[in-house]
Amino acid sequence: MSNRTTMLAIADSVKKDLVDTIENAGDVVETIVDNVRVSLLRALRGTRDVGDEVSDFIIDTVAGVVRGAAETVALGETARGTVIGVLRATWQTGGEAADMVAMTSNTLVKKTFEIGGDIGETVKGAVEGAIEGAKAVGLDAEKVASAAAAGALKAASEIGSIVVDEVQRVATGTGIIMGVRVAARAPFDLR
Repeated sequence: MSNRTTMLAIADSVKKDLVDTIENAGDVVETIVDNVRVSLLRALRGTRDVGDEVSDFIIDTVAGVVRGAAETVALGETARGTVIGVLRATWQTGGEAADMVAMTSNTLVKKTFEIGGDIGETVKGAVEGAIEGAKAVGLDAEKVASAAAAGALKAASEIGSIVVDEVQRVATGTGIIMGVRVAARAPFDLR
């Protein structure tokens, strides 16, 4: 695994590549999926453990995606594409999908809050991306979607009660999203 400086450089290249590509892309979500997937595959190659270094890389990559896409793409599409990209890379490397998705949605909520974006839109995109991505690679969509909701709720609990209410309403309000039961409850264990 590369050192922290190399990982930050890769994450920064995700942002630059994404900004360059979005304007010319026909399918923005697929562009985000591919950028995230390829970047994570580079970082995850040869490891099956979600250690601190890999966690930091995912956080940096998600931050780059949110910053890069926020100006040109709806945050819901950004979240959806990011989660699908993480799922595809995790599936290809044999990593633990639910943990990676929880960490990703947690970071998406925090970074969306930092830029003053629509957290509800981000959470909806993250949960829908978890469902779509899980189904595409043959994983348990309920488990992966619930992990996305749990990660979002964990982030919201660190931000404040108003954000918790918004995340609960969007992520678990009806209990069914895209035909999948979504349930996330405290306590949250995201390492």
